[in-house]
Order: sequence, then structure tokens, then C-alpha cells
Amino acid sequence: MNKKPFNALNDCFVRYLFTDKGGEKVLLDFINAVMISADMKTFKSWEKRNLSIWKSNNAWRRKKRGIKERVKKEIILIVKDIKTKNMDINLISEITGLSIDKIRKL
Repeated sequence: MNKKPFNALNDCFVRYLFTDKGGEKVLLDFINAVMISADMKTFKSWEKRNLSIWKSNNAWRRKKRGIKERVKKEIILIVKDIKTKNMDINLISEITGLSIDKIRKL
């Protein structure tokens, strides 16, 4: 079995999509779509658990910092790849949030 590498950018996007205010409905719809495709019963609601105990944990903080660093590195790699395809620097900056000067330096 080929194990694909962790894609930090996708992970970050999915977390943002499902945890942003109002994302509860999106998450419920997503879960139910998966359940329907598996011929299983769907959910009517879900309960968000308090994760504050994780946030106070130093290991959690280190892990979160590591994820942020991997996301930054992944974005840099994506920008470098996009630049080779002659995409507009202003558009790259808008999409990635990187400054135009930083993109030019890459």
C-alpha cells in the first residue's frame, strides 16, 4: 500500500472550513454525504466537544506550531511551482496571503 504524504495545506483548509463559525452545518452535510454513500443512517445533529484541555497541553502547542511551519513550507513550494507556470504574481499573493515582495524573492 502506498502511503501518501501529509498535505498540510489541505489539512489547514479542511480545519478552517469545518471549524469556522457557521461551519457546523457544512460539517454535518459532509458527514451525512459520506454516510449516505456508505448506505448508512445519517445524523440530525452533532455536539461540539470542548478541547480546552488539549490547548493547555504543551505537547499540543508544539504540535500546532509544527503544523503551522509545515503549512508555510507547503505554501512556499506551491508558490514556487505556480511561478514556473507564469501565473500573475498579484493573483498568487491574493490566493496565498504572501506579500508580492516575498513571492518575487522565491
